[in-house]
Amino acid sequence: MLIGELCRQTEMTKDTIRFYEKMGLLPQVKRRENGYKEYTLSDVKQLKLLKHSKELGFTLNEIKDLATLFRADNLDIKEMNQYLLKKEHEIDEKIKKLKAFKKEIKLTLEGQCMYKNMLF
Repeated sequence: MLIGELCRQTEMTKDTIRFYEKMGLLPQVKRRENGYKEYTLSDVKQLKLLKHSKELGFTLNEIKDLATLFRADNLDIKEMNQYLLKKEHEIDEKIKKLKAFKKEIKLTLEGQCMYKNMLF
């Protein structure tokens, strides 16, 4: 399939797909005789997984690291688990910070500002 169809199936722009290619997030794409790139269903799946990973909060560099692990001839489950446990810990830390921030907002809304003599 050509890039236009890939855009439709993944709901991504051409620029986004090309950017991901330059970053190495898509495996080498074959070209037709006329020079156009020929994308496959595997590329569709890879891009949908990439999009989902971004929605889950992974950075592009983290996604690239994960993709490298998945493409390895011998997938190291232990290394993958360590990577995911690290991400889980980061998420837990973000949740703690967000809860503290939410508490500050609630107290401020109730007129109990956390900061001396300061109201927002």
